[in-house]
Amino acid sequence: MATAAVLSSRVRLSAAVPLVALLAVVSTAAVPGPPARRLSLPVPPTTTTTAPPPSTTTTTTAPPLGSAGDGTESVVRKGDQLEVTLATDVLFEFNSATLAPSATASLAALAPRIASSAAHGVVSIVGHTDSVGADAFNQSLSEARAQAVQAVLAAARPDLQFQVSGRGASEPVAPNQIAGHDNPEGRARNRRVTITFTAPP
Repeated sequence: MATAAVLSSRVRLSAAVPLVALLAVVSTAAVPGPPARRLSLPVPPTTTTTAPPPSTTTTTTAPPLGSAGDGTESVVRKGDQLEVTLATDVLFEFNSATLAPSATASLAALAPRIASSAAHGVVSIVGHTDSVGADAFNQSLSEARAQAVQAVLAAARPDLQFQVSGRGASEPVAPNQIAGHDNPEGRARNRRVTITFTAPP
């Protein structure tokens, strides 16, 4: 009888093993483990980009010939020669060869621009007038205006060599009259001083 009880106990024990094992698995799964470690990636340092300060470098290159305010009417290349035309109405009063103070300053500013473009050689300055007045007067006026321009340029750049002359009204670039009537616009274009010099392209 005792043997039967032992056997019965063994059977019950062996039958309970799978249940205990199952409970162990379940309890193991249910038991919370240690909290998951959060990996922290290194954060790159914050960089602040600021615009570079404005450059304080000044360009000393002379502005091109023909800048506004210097009396330049046109700049024309003829082969290896540059011909700068100055409108004398900007520089002189009518029938006068005396430069206005503003004209003197403009010509002084024009001198280094001519020198920076000119190759070694002579700078030619030629005065021209319109057809109003006697030929002798226009001839002397054209010469005096060319000499006035040369005096300012030479004072600013004594290293330049000049050849100065006047042509009076003999070489107009526009008609002084149209159909026998006065042409003020044409006469204004004819009142000019040209500065010509060799300038490599």
